[in-house]
Amino acid sequence: MSISNVSKSLQGVSKHMPPLGQSQGFRGEHCPAWTRVPANLSAMVVNTNRRGRKFPPPTFLVQLVSPRCNFLSLCEAIHTMSLALDVITDSRVLVRLALLGAIFVLFRIYKSLIAPTKPWPNFPVIKLDGLDAATSWTEHALETIFRGREATNDGFFQIITGNGPKIVAPNRFLEEIKANKDLDAQKGLDAQKAFSTEHFWTYSGMIGFKAMRNYPEPIRHVVRGKVNAAMLAMTKELAAEAVAVIDASMPSKDAADDEWHSVSMQPVCEEIVARLSTLLFLGRDACRDREWLDVVRTYTFNAFRTSARLRACSPIWRPLAHRFWFSESKMVRKQCAHADMMIKPMIEKRQKLIAADCVGSQMLLTLCAVHNTTETMNVAVLDICKNPDVVQPLRNEIVRVLKEEGGWTKNVFSKLHLMDSFLKESQRMLPNNIAPLRRIVTRRTVLSDGTVLPKGAFVTFAGNNMDPSVYPNPDVFDAYRFLRLRGKHNDGFQYTGLSTDMIQFGYGSWACPGRFLAVTELKLALVLFLMEFDFCLDETSQEYVRHSAGANMSNRGATIKVRRRKEKEIDLMAMLE
Repeated sequence: MSISNVSKSLQGVSKHMPPLGQSQGFRGEHCPAWTRVPANLSAMVVNTNRRGRKFPPPTFLVQLVSPRCNFLSLCEAIHTMSLALDVITDSRVLVRLALLGAIFVLFRIYKSLIAPTKPWPNFPVIKLDGLDAATSWTEHALETIFRGREATNDGFFQIITGNGPKIVAPNRFLEEIKANKDLDAQKGLDAQKAFSTEHFWTYSGMIGFKAMRNYPEPIRHVVRGKVNAAMLAMTKELAAEAVAVIDASMPSKDAADDEWHSVSMQPVCEEIVARLSTLLFLGRDACRDREWLDVVRTYTFNAFRTSARLRACSPIWRPLAHRFWFSESKMVRKQCAHADMMIKPMIEKRQKLIAADCVGSQMLLTLCAVHNTTETMNVAVLDICKNPDVVQPLRNEIVRVLKEEGGWTKNVFSKLHLMDSFLKESQRMLPNNIAPLRRIVTRRTVLSDGTVLPKGAFVTFAGNNMDPSVYPNPDVFDAYRFLRLRGKHNDGFQYTGLSTDMIQFGYGSWACPGRFLAVTELKLALVLFLMEFDFCLDETSQEYVRHSAGANMSNRGATIKVRRRKEKEIDLMAMLE
Protein backbone atom coordinates (compact mmCIF):
# COMPACT_ATOMS: atom_id res chain seq x y z
CA MET A 1 0.00 0.00 0.00
CA SER A 2 1.37 3.44 -0.94
CA ILE A 3 1.93 6.27 1.50
CA SER A 4 -0.90 8.24 -0.16
CA ASN A 5 -3.38 5.38 0.39
CA VAL A 6 -2.33 5.03 4.03
CA SER A 7 -2.81 8.74 4.64
CA LYS A 8 -6.28 8.71 2.97
CA SER A 9 -7.33 5.76 5.14
CA LEU A 10 -6.21 7.62 8.25
CA GLN A 11 -8.14 10.69 7.11
CA GLY A 12 -11.27 8.53 6.87
CA VAL A 13 -10.87 7.57 10.50
CA SER A 14 -10.42 11.20 11.47
CA LYS A 15 -13.92 12.13 10.14
CA HIS A 16 -15.49 10.51 13.22
CA MET A 17 -13.51 12.73 15.57
CA PRO A 18 -14.37 16.26 16.82
CA PRO A 19 -13.19 19.13 14.65
CA LEU A 20 -9.84 20.70 15.40
CA GLY A 21 -9.92 23.12 18.31
CA GLN A 22 -13.13 21.61 19.82
CA SER A 23 -11.85 18.44 21.53
CA GLN A 24 -11.74 17.77 25.28
CA GLY A 25 -9.66 20.39 27.09
CA PHE A 26 -9.35 22.56 23.97
CA ARG A 27 -12.67 24.38 23.58
CA GLY A 28 -14.01 27.72 22.38
CA GLU A 29 -12.52 30.92 23.65
CA HIS A 30 -10.22 28.99 25.97
CA CYS A 31 -8.35 27.79 22.92
CA PRO A 32 -5.38 30.02 22.00
CA ALA A 33 -6.07 32.04 18.85
CA TRP A 34 -3.02 30.72 17.02
CA THR A 35 -4.32 27.14 17.39
CA ARG A 36 -7.82 27.74 16.03
CA VAL A 37 -8.10 26.21 12.57
CA PRO A 38 -11.21 25.68 10.40
CA ALA A 39 -13.20 22.56 11.25
CA ASN A 40 -13.85 21.79 7.58
CA LEU A 41 -10.44 21.12 6.07
CA SER A 42 -11.91 20.72 2.58
CA ALA A 43 -12.97 24.36 2.64
CA MET A 44 -9.39 25.51 3.04
CA VAL A 45 -7.36 26.90 0.19
CA VAL A 46 -5.57 24.07 -1.55
CA ASN A 47 -2.39 23.85 -3.61
CA THR A 48 -1.97 21.98 -6.87
CA ASN A 49 1.14 20.14 -8.04
CA ARG A 50 2.28 19.59 -11.65
CA ARG A 51 0.05 16.52 -12.01
CA GLY A 52 -3.08 18.36 -10.96
CA ARG A 53 -3.38 16.73 -7.57
CA LYS A 54 -4.66 18.92 -4.77
CA PHE A 55 -3.42 18.94 -1.22
CA PRO A 56 -4.20 21.10 1.83
CA PRO A 57 -1.72 23.39 3.60
CA PRO A 58 0.51 21.69 6.20
CA THR A 59 -1.71 22.02 9.27
CA PHE A 60 0.57 19.59 11.07
CA LEU A 61 2.84 22.58 11.75
CA VAL A 62 0.26 24.00 14.15
CA GLN A 63 1.23 23.15 17.71
CA LEU A 64 -1.55 21.03 19.27
CA VAL A 65 -1.75 19.66 22.77
CA SER A 66 -4.85 17.44 22.63
CA PRO A 67 -4.14 13.73 21.96
CA ARG A 68 -6.89 13.64 19.29
CA CYS A 69 -5.52 16.73 17.64
CA ASN A 70 -2.08 15.11 17.57
CA PHE A 71 -3.58 12.13 15.73
CA LEU A 72 -5.12 14.41 13.12
CA SER A 73 -1.78 16.15 12.73
CA LEU A 74 -0.16 12.80 12.00
CA CYS A 75 -2.74 12.14 9.25
CA GLU A 76 -2.09 15.50 7.63
CA ALA A 77 1.69 15.08 7.91
CA ILE A 78 1.68 11.71 6.14
CA HIS A 79 -0.57 12.98 3.37
CA THR A 80 1.50 16.14 2.79
CA MET A 81 4.76 14.19 2.77
CA SER A 82 3.42 11.83 0.11
CA LEU A 83 2.52 14.75 -2.14
CA ALA A 84 5.91 16.35 -1.57
CA LEU A 85 7.54 13.11 -2.72
CA ASP A 86 5.52 13.33 -5.94
CA VAL A 87 7.13 16.71 -6.66
CA ILE A 88 10.64 15.55 -5.77
CA THR A 89 10.43 12.46 -7.97
CA ASP A 90 9.60 14.56 -11.02
CA SER A 91 12.45 13.72 -13.46
CA ARG A 92 13.14 17.34 -14.34
CA VAL A 93 13.47 18.23 -10.66
CA LEU A 94 15.87 15.33 -10.12
CA VAL A 95 18.06 16.47 -13.01
CA ARG A 96 18.24 19.98 -11.63
CA LEU A 97 19.05 18.73 -8.13
CA ALA A 98 21.77 16.48 -9.53
CA LEU A 99 23.32 19.39 -11.46
CA LEU A 100 23.24 21.63 -8.40
CA GLY A 101 24.83 18.87 -6.32
CA ALA A 102 27.57 18.32 -8.90
CA ILE A 103 28.31 22.06 -9.07
CA PHE A 104 28.52 22.23 -5.28
CA VAL A 105 30.88 19.25 -5.09
CA LEU A 106 33.15 20.64 -7.82
CA PHE A 107 33.22 24.03 -6.11
CA ARG A 108 34.22 22.43 -2.81
CA ILE A 109 36.95 20.40 -4.52
CA TYR A 110 38.29 23.55 -6.18
CA LYS A 111 38.23 25.55 -2.94
CA SER A 112 39.82 22.85 -0.79
CA LEU A 113 42.21 21.11 -3.18
CA ILE A 114 43.04 23.26 -6.21
CA ALA A 115 42.84 26.91 -5.13
CA PRO A 116 45.14 26.52 -2.06
CA THR A 117 47.91 25.06 -4.24
CA LYS A 118 47.98 27.90 -6.78
CA PRO A 119 50.85 30.37 -6.26
CA TRP A 120 49.97 33.96 -5.43
CA PRO A 121 50.48 36.45 -8.28
CA ASN A 122 53.26 39.05 -8.15
CA PHE A 123 55.56 36.90 -5.96
CA PRO A 124 58.22 34.83 -7.78
CA VAL A 125 58.22 31.09 -7.08
CA ILE A 126 61.72 29.86 -6.19
CA LYS A 127 63.12 26.52 -7.29
CA LEU A 128 66.61 25.08 -7.66
CA ASP A 129 68.15 24.05 -10.97
CA GLY A 130 66.85 20.73 -12.20
CA LEU A 131 64.13 20.49 -9.52
CA ASP A 132 60.54 21.62 -9.28
CA ALA A 133 59.54 24.11 -6.60
CA ALA A 134 58.00 21.55 -4.23
CA THR A 135 61.03 19.23 -4.33
CA SER A 136 63.39 22.18 -3.90
CA TRP A 137 61.73 23.08 -0.61
CA THR A 138 61.25 19.53 0.65
CA GLU A 139 64.81 18.35 0.03
CA HIS A 140 66.89 21.56 0.00
CA ALA A 141 65.04 24.11 2.13
CA LEU A 142 68.01 26.21 3.23
CA GLU A 143 69.43 26.44 -0.30
CA THR A 144 65.98 27.45 -1.56
CA ILE A 145 65.82 30.29 0.97
CA PHE A 146 69.29 31.50 -0.06
CA ARG A 147 68.34 31.30 -3.75
CA GLY A 148 65.16 33.29 -3.11
CA ARG A 149 66.95 36.04 -1.23
CA GLU A 150 69.61 36.27 -3.92
CA ALA A 151 67.11 36.27 -6.80
CA THR A 152 64.93 39.00 -5.25
CA ASN A 153 67.70 41.06 -3.64
CA ASP A 154 66.34 40.15 -0.19
CA GLY A 155 62.76 40.76 -1.26
CA PHE A 156 59.52 38.79 -1.17
CA PHE A 157 59.27 35.40 -2.86
CA GLN A 158 57.28 32.16 -2.67
CA ILE A 159 58.09 28.60 -1.70
CA ILE A 160 55.82 25.66 -2.53
CA THR A 161 55.24 23.42 0.48
CA GLY A 162 53.11 20.36 1.08
CA ASN A 163 50.32 22.69 2.20
CA GLY A 164 50.57 25.02 -0.77
CA PRO A 165 52.43 28.28 -1.41
CA LYS A 166 53.91 30.42 1.36
CA ILE A 167 55.22 33.95 0.92
CA VAL A 168 58.66 34.39 2.49
CA ALA A 169 59.04 37.95 3.74
CA PRO A 170 62.33 39.78 4.45
CA ASN A 171 63.15 39.97 8.15
CA ARG A 172 63.36 43.75 7.99
CA PHE A 173 59.54 43.75 7.97
CA LEU A 174 59.27 41.85 11.25
CA GLU A 175 58.77 44.96 13.35
CA GLU A 176 56.10 46.28 10.99
CA ILE A 177 54.25 42.98 10.73
CA LYS A 178 54.56 42.30 14.45
CA ALA A 179 52.47 45.39 15.16
CA ASN A 180 49.85 44.69 12.47
CA LYS A 181 46.74 42.99 13.86
CA ASP A 182 45.68 41.94 10.35
CA LEU A 183 48.62 39.53 10.40
CA ASP A 184 47.89 38.08 13.84
CA ALA A 185 48.72 34.38 13.92
CA GLN A 186 45.58 33.48 15.86
CA LYS A 187 42.76 35.69 14.54
CA GLY A 188 40.32 35.43 11.66
CA LEU A 189 38.75 32.69 9.60
CA ASP A 190 41.78 32.42 7.33
CA ALA A 191 44.00 31.79 10.35
CA GLN A 192 41.75 28.92 11.35
CA LYS A 193 42.01 27.38 7.87
CA ALA A 194 45.77 27.82 7.81
CA PHE A 195 46.24 26.15 11.17
CA SER A 196 44.00 23.33 9.99
CA THR A 197 46.25 22.64 7.02
CA GLU A 198 49.51 23.25 8.88
CA HIS A 199 48.76 21.13 11.96
CA PHE A 200 45.52 19.33 10.95
CA TRP A 201 43.85 20.27 14.23
CA THR A 202 40.42 19.32 12.88
CA TYR A 203 41.51 15.70 12.42
CA SER A 204 40.69 13.12 15.08
CA GLY A 205 43.39 12.62 17.67
CA MET A 206 45.10 15.98 17.06
CA ILE A 207 43.61 17.50 20.22
CA GLY A 208 46.87 19.15 21.24
CA PHE A 209 46.91 21.24 18.06
CA LYS A 210 43.18 21.87 18.46
CA ALA A 211 43.79 23.37 21.90
CA MET A 212 46.56 25.52 20.37
CA ARG A 213 43.95 27.03 18.07
CA ASN A 214 41.01 27.25 20.48
CA TYR A 215 42.65 28.20 23.79
CA PRO A 216 45.85 30.15 23.02
CA GLU A 217 45.49 32.84 25.68
CA PRO A 218 44.67 30.59 28.68
CA ILE A 219 47.60 28.34 27.84
CA ARG A 220 49.99 31.29 27.51
CA HIS A 221 48.75 32.66 30.83
CA VAL A 222 49.32 29.33 32.57
CA VAL A 223 52.86 29.00 31.21
CA ARG A 224 53.87 32.59 31.88
CA GLY A 225 52.25 33.01 35.27
CA LYS A 226 52.20 29.55 36.82
CA VAL A 227 54.73 27.25 35.21
CA ASN A 228 57.60 29.74 35.12
CA ALA A 229 57.01 30.65 38.78
CA ALA A 230 56.85 26.99 39.82
CA MET A 231 60.06 26.30 37.91
CA LEU A 232 62.00 28.88 39.94
CA ALA A 233 60.64 27.49 43.20
CA MET A 234 61.41 23.85 42.32
CA THR A 235 65.01 24.02 41.09
CA LYS A 236 66.28 21.36 43.50
CA GLU A 237 63.32 19.05 42.82
CA LEU A 238 63.90 19.34 39.07
CA ALA A 239 67.59 18.56 39.51
CA ALA A 240 66.80 15.49 41.62
CA GLU A 241 64.36 14.22 39.01
CA ALA A 242 66.89 14.71 36.22
CA VAL A 243 69.50 12.79 38.22
CA ALA A 244 67.04 9.92 38.68
CA VAL A 245 66.40 9.76 34.93
CA ILE A 246 70.10 9.79 34.05
CA ASP A 247 70.95 7.10 36.61
CA ALA A 248 68.25 4.88 35.13
CA SER A 249 69.00 5.60 31.46
CA MET A 250 72.76 5.99 31.16
CA PRO A 251 75.66 3.54 31.78
CA SER A 252 75.97 2.26 35.34
CA LYS A 253 78.21 3.94 37.90
CA ASP A 254 79.97 0.60 38.29
CA ALA A 255 81.27 0.66 34.70
CA ALA A 256 85.05 0.62 34.29
CA ASP A 257 86.75 3.99 33.88
CA ASP A 258 87.80 3.37 30.28
CA GLU A 259 84.67 1.55 29.17
CA TRP A 260 82.70 3.26 26.41
CA HIS A 261 79.05 2.49 25.71
CA SER A 262 76.97 3.19 22.61
CA VAL A 263 73.91 5.16 23.70
CA SER A 264 71.03 6.60 21.69
CA MET A 265 70.66 10.02 23.30
CA GLN A 266 67.33 10.96 21.73
CA PRO A 267 65.25 8.67 24.02
CA VAL A 268 67.30 9.78 27.05
CA CYS A 269 66.70 13.46 26.27
CA GLU A 270 63.03 12.75 25.64
CA GLU A 271 62.67 11.00 29.00
CA ILE A 272 64.35 13.89 30.84
CA VAL A 273 62.13 16.52 29.23
CA ALA A 274 58.97 14.44 29.70
CA ARG A 275 59.67 13.81 33.39
CA LEU A 276 60.64 17.41 34.22
CA SER A 277 57.72 18.90 32.30
CA THR A 278 55.24 16.50 33.87
CA LEU A 279 56.61 17.29 37.33
CA LEU A 280 55.75 20.94 36.74
CA PHE A 281 52.44 20.39 34.94
CA LEU A 282 50.87 17.53 36.91
CA GLY A 283 53.00 16.89 39.99
CA ARG A 284 55.29 14.20 41.37
CA ASP A 285 52.86 11.29 41.19
CA ALA A 286 52.26 11.81 37.47
CA CYS A 287 55.95 12.31 36.63
CA ARG A 288 56.70 8.84 38.03
CA ASP A 289 53.69 7.21 36.37
CA ARG A 290 55.22 5.03 33.63
CA GLU A 291 51.92 4.68 31.82
CA TRP A 292 51.42 8.44 31.58
CA LEU A 293 55.03 9.11 30.58
CA ASP A 294 54.71 6.62 27.74
CA VAL A 295 51.65 8.53 26.50
CA VAL A 296 53.52 11.85 26.75
CA ARG A 297 56.53 10.62 24.81
CA THR A 298 54.78 8.61 22.12
CA TYR A 299 51.92 11.07 21.56
CA THR A 300 54.36 13.90 20.91
CA PHE A 301 56.33 11.85 18.39
CA ASN A 302 53.25 10.41 16.68
CA ALA A 303 51.39 13.74 16.47
CA PHE A 304 54.26 15.52 14.72
CA ARG A 305 54.93 12.48 12.56
CA THR A 306 51.24 12.40 11.57
CA SER A 307 51.35 16.07 10.56
CA ALA A 308 54.46 15.48 8.46
CA ARG A 309 52.97 12.46 6.68
CA LEU A 310 49.68 14.24 6.01
CA ARG A 311 51.51 17.23 4.53
CA ALA A 312 53.31 14.86 2.16
CA CYS A 313 50.02 13.22 1.17
CA SER A 314 47.72 14.46 -1.61
CA PRO A 315 44.94 16.58 -0.03
CA ILE A 316 42.19 14.47 -1.57
CA TRP A 317 43.48 11.34 0.20
CA ARG A 318 44.32 12.90 3.58
CA PRO A 319 41.04 12.06 5.40
CA LEU A 320 41.21 8.43 4.27
CA ALA A 321 44.93 8.15 5.00
CA HIS A 322 44.45 9.57 8.48
CA ARG A 323 41.53 7.30 9.24
CA PHE A 324 42.72 4.01 7.76
CA TRP A 325 46.32 3.99 6.51
CA PHE A 326 48.81 5.83 8.72
CA SER A 327 49.82 3.88 11.82
CA GLU A 328 50.79 7.13 13.59
CA SER A 329 47.24 8.45 13.08
CA LYS A 330 45.78 5.36 14.70
CA MET A 331 48.19 5.75 17.60
CA VAL A 332 47.33 9.39 18.31
CA ARG A 333 43.62 8.53 18.47
CA LYS A 334 44.34 5.67 20.84
CA GLN A 335 46.65 7.80 22.98
CA CYS A 336 44.12 10.65 23.20
CA ALA A 337 41.51 8.24 24.51
CA HIS A 338 44.06 6.88 26.97
CA ALA A 339 45.06 10.39 28.07
CA ASP A 340 41.40 11.27 28.60
CA MET A 341 41.00 8.30 30.94
CA MET A 342 44.11 9.23 32.91
CA ILE A 343 43.87 13.03 33.18
CA LYS A 344 40.22 13.44 34.13
CA PRO A 345 40.56 11.48 37.40
CA MET A 346 43.54 13.69 38.32
CA ILE A 347 41.44 16.79 37.75
CA GLU A 348 38.42 15.46 39.61
CA LYS A 349 40.66 14.55 42.53
CA ARG A 350 42.06 18.07 42.77
CA GLN A 351 38.70 19.73 41.98
CA LYS A 352 40.37 22.68 40.32
CA LEU A 353 40.28 22.50 36.54
CA ILE A 354 36.82 22.89 35.02
CA ALA A 355 37.93 23.74 31.47
CA ALA A 356 35.90 22.32 28.61
CA ASP A 357 38.94 20.71 27.05
CA CYS A 358 41.41 20.12 29.86
CA VAL A 359 42.72 16.98 28.17
CA GLY A 360 43.46 18.85 24.94
CA SER A 361 45.14 21.65 26.88
CA GLN A 362 47.38 19.18 28.69
CA MET A 363 48.29 17.47 25.42
CA LEU A 364 49.14 20.89 23.96
CA LEU A 365 51.51 21.56 26.86
CA THR A 366 53.03 18.17 26.19
CA LEU A 367 53.49 18.90 22.48
CA CYS A 368 55.11 22.27 23.13
CA ALA A 369 57.28 21.16 26.05
CA VAL A 370 58.56 17.81 24.86
CA HIS A 371 59.15 17.89 21.11
CA ASN A 372 61.31 20.97 20.46
CA THR A 373 63.20 20.79 23.76
CA THR A 374 64.07 17.13 23.17
CA GLU A 375 65.35 17.89 19.67
CA THR A 376 67.38 20.86 20.91
CA MET A 377 68.91 18.87 23.79
CA ASN A 378 69.89 16.02 21.51
CA VAL A 379 71.56 18.37 19.01
CA ALA A 380 73.42 20.11 21.87
CA VAL A 381 74.88 16.76 23.00
CA LEU A 382 75.98 16.08 19.42
CA ASP A 383 77.70 19.48 19.34
CA ILE A 384 79.55 18.58 22.55
CA CYS A 385 80.83 15.48 20.78
CA LYS A 386 81.85 17.47 17.70
CA ASN A 387 83.56 20.26 19.69
CA PRO A 388 85.52 18.60 22.53
CA ASP A 389 87.59 21.75 23.08
CA VAL A 390 84.62 23.48 24.72
CA VAL A 391 83.94 20.69 27.25
CA GLN A 392 86.46 21.72 29.92
CA PRO A 393 85.57 25.45 29.83
CA LEU A 394 81.92 24.47 30.29
CA ARG A 395 82.81 22.23 33.24
CA ASN A 396 84.88 24.99 34.83
CA GLU A 397 81.96 27.40 34.59
CA ILE A 398 79.58 24.85 36.13
CA VAL A 399 81.87 24.25 39.10
CA ARG A 400 82.41 27.97 39.68
CA VAL A 401 78.70 28.88 39.57
CA LEU A 402 77.57 25.98 41.78
CA LYS A 403 80.18 26.87 44.38
CA GLU A 404 79.20 30.54 44.27
CA GLU A 405 75.54 29.68 44.76
CA GLY A 406 76.19 26.96 47.32
CA GLY A 407 74.19 24.38 45.40
CA TRP A 408 71.08 24.18 43.21
CA THR A 409 69.42 27.59 43.43
CA LYS A 410 67.18 29.45 41.00
CA ASN A 411 70.12 31.70 40.02
CA VAL A 412 72.41 28.90 38.88
CA PHE A 413 71.11 28.66 35.33
CA SER A 414 71.06 32.42 34.68
CA LYS A 415 74.78 32.61 35.60
CA LEU A 416 75.91 29.93 33.14
CA HIS A 417 76.78 32.46 30.43
CA LEU A 418 79.14 30.30 28.38
CA MET A 419 76.64 27.45 28.36
CA ASP A 420 73.97 29.93 27.29
CA SER A 421 76.16 31.03 24.37
CA PHE A 422 76.94 27.40 23.50
CA LEU A 423 73.23 26.51 23.35
CA LYS A 424 72.39 29.54 21.22
CA GLU A 425 75.21 28.72 18.79
CA SER A 426 73.96 25.13 18.61
CA GLN A 427 70.48 26.45 17.82
CA ARG A 428 71.89 28.84 15.21
CA MET A 429 73.76 26.09 13.40
CA LEU A 430 70.92 23.57 13.42
CA PRO A 431 67.51 25.06 14.32
CA ASN A 432 64.43 22.86 14.61
CA ASN A 433 62.89 24.77 11.71
CA ILE A 434 64.52 27.29 9.39
CA ALA A 435 61.25 29.19 8.81
CA PRO A 436 59.49 29.03 12.18
CA LEU A 437 57.58 32.32 12.30
CA ARG A 438 54.24 32.30 10.46
CA ARG A 439 51.40 34.75 10.02
CA ILE A 440 48.06 34.70 8.19
CA VAL A 441 46.84 37.70 6.20
CA THR A 442 43.25 38.18 7.34
CA ARG A 443 42.58 41.11 5.02
CA ARG A 444 44.39 42.73 2.10
CA THR A 445 47.39 44.52 3.61
CA VAL A 446 49.74 47.11 2.09
CA LEU A 447 53.20 47.32 3.65
CA SER A 448 55.35 50.43 3.91
CA ASP A 449 57.26 49.67 0.68
CA GLY A 450 54.02 49.23 -1.29
CA THR A 451 54.02 45.42 -1.25
CA VAL A 452 50.45 44.09 -1.23
CA LEU A 453 49.85 40.93 0.79
CA PRO A 454 46.63 39.28 -0.45
CA LYS A 455 43.96 38.08 1.95
CA GLY A 456 44.38 34.43 2.83
CA ALA A 457 48.10 34.31 2.09
CA PHE A 458 50.42 32.46 4.44
CA VAL A 459 53.44 34.66 5.26
CA THR A 460 56.54 33.16 6.84
CA PHE A 461 59.98 34.36 7.88
CA ALA A 462 63.31 32.55 7.81
CA GLY A 463 66.05 33.39 10.27
CA ASN A 464 69.39 34.92 9.30
CA ASN A 465 71.23 32.14 11.15
CA MET A 466 73.67 31.41 8.31
CA ASP A 467 73.97 34.91 6.84
CA PRO A 468 77.67 35.92 6.81
CA SER A 469 76.75 39.60 6.94
CA VAL A 470 75.07 38.97 10.31
CA TYR A 471 77.26 36.19 11.74
CA PRO A 472 80.84 36.10 10.38
CA ASN A 473 82.07 32.61 9.45
CA PRO A 474 78.57 31.16 9.83
CA ASP A 475 79.71 27.61 8.98
CA VAL A 476 82.13 27.53 11.94
CA PHE A 477 80.80 26.48 15.36
CA ASP A 478 81.89 29.18 17.81
CA ALA A 479 80.72 28.49 21.37
CA TYR A 480 81.84 31.98 22.45
CA ARG A 481 80.06 33.87 19.65
CA PHE A 482 77.04 35.08 21.64
CA LEU A 483 79.05 35.52 24.82
CA ARG A 484 81.11 38.16 23.00
CA LEU A 485 78.02 39.76 21.47
CA ARG A 486 76.29 39.77 24.83
CA GLY A 487 79.19 41.65 26.36
CA LYS A 488 79.24 44.27 23.61
CA HIS A 489 75.53 44.88 23.25
CA ASN A 490 72.68 43.76 25.49
CA ASP A 491 70.72 40.80 26.77
CA GLY A 492 69.09 40.30 23.37
CA PHE A 493 71.87 37.79 22.72
CA GLN A 494 70.87 35.52 25.59
CA TYR A 495 69.47 32.14 24.62
CA THR A 496 65.94 33.28 25.48
CA GLY A 497 66.44 36.71 23.88
CA LEU A 498 64.37 37.71 20.85
CA SER A 499 65.79 39.30 17.71
CA THR A 500 64.95 39.63 14.03
CA ASP A 501 67.98 37.53 13.08
CA MET A 502 67.25 34.42 15.15
CA ILE A 503 63.53 33.75 15.36
CA GLN A 504 63.40 30.18 16.67
CA PHE A 505 61.33 31.36 19.65
CA GLY A 506 59.18 33.63 17.51
CA TYR A 507 59.00 37.38 17.78
CA GLY A 508 56.70 39.96 19.30
CA SER A 509 53.63 39.25 21.43
CA TRP A 510 53.38 35.65 20.19
CA ALA A 511 56.92 34.67 21.16
CA CYS A 512 57.16 31.29 22.86
CA PRO A 513 56.15 31.71 26.54
CA GLY A 514 57.75 28.39 27.46
CA ARG A 515 61.28 29.26 26.34
CA PHE A 516 62.37 29.94 29.94
CA LEU A 517 61.28 26.46 30.98
CA ALA A 518 63.05 25.02 27.93
CA VAL A 519 66.38 26.70 28.70
CA THR A 520 66.20 25.59 32.34
CA GLU A 521 65.67 21.97 31.31
CA LEU A 522 68.44 22.20 28.72
CA LYS A 523 71.01 23.68 31.09
CA LEU A 524 70.10 21.28 33.88
CA ALA A 525 70.56 18.29 31.59
CA LEU A 526 73.87 19.59 30.21
CA VAL A 527 75.22 20.21 33.72
CA LEU A 528 74.54 16.59 34.63
CA PHE A 529 75.80 15.21 31.31
CA LEU A 530 79.05 17.18 31.41
CA MET A 531 79.86 16.52 35.06
CA GLU A 532 79.00 12.82 35.01
CA PHE A 533 80.08 11.64 31.54
CA ASP A 534 82.56 11.88 28.71
CA PHE A 535 81.16 11.91 25.17
CA CYS A 536 82.43 11.23 21.67
CA LEU A 537 80.93 10.43 18.27
CA ASP A 538 80.17 6.86 17.30
CA GLU A 539 81.74 6.31 13.88
CA THR A 540 79.52 3.28 13.26
CA SER A 541 76.29 5.18 13.92
CA GLN A 542 73.61 6.14 11.43
CA GLU A 543 73.25 9.80 10.42
CA TYR A 544 72.39 11.92 13.45
CA VAL A 545 69.98 14.44 11.95
CA ARG A 546 67.57 14.28 9.03
CA HIS A 547 66.32 17.26 7.03
CA SER A 548 62.92 17.59 5.38
CA ALA A 549 60.89 20.62 4.27
CA GLY A 550 62.81 23.05 6.46
CA ALA A 551 62.64 20.86 9.57
CA ASN A 552 65.67 19.26 11.22
CA MET A 553 64.81 16.05 13.09
CA SER A 554 66.93 13.74 15.20
CA ASN A 555 67.41 10.19 14.07
CA ARG A 556 66.07 8.08 16.94
CA GLY A 557 68.38 5.22 15.97
CA ALA A 558 71.62 7.22 15.98
CA THR A 559 74.10 6.56 18.81
CA ILE A 560 77.09 8.24 20.45
CA LYS A 561 79.83 6.88 22.73
CA VAL A 562 79.45 7.55 26.47
CA ARG A 563 81.41 6.61 29.59
CA ARG A 564 81.11 7.49 33.26
CA ARG A 565 83.66 9.85 34.78
CA LYS A 566 85.41 8.61 37.88
CA GLU A 567 87.13 11.81 38.94
CA LYS A 568 84.73 14.71 39.32
CA GLU A 569 85.34 18.31 40.30
CA ILE A 570 82.18 18.57 42.41
CA ASP A 571 79.69 16.21 44.06
CA LEU A 572 76.34 17.02 42.50
CA MET A 573 74.53 14.40 44.58
CA ALA A 574 75.56 16.02 47.85
CA MET A 575 74.05 19.32 46.70
CA LEU A 576 70.62 17.70 46.44
CA GLU A 577 70.49 16.85 50.14
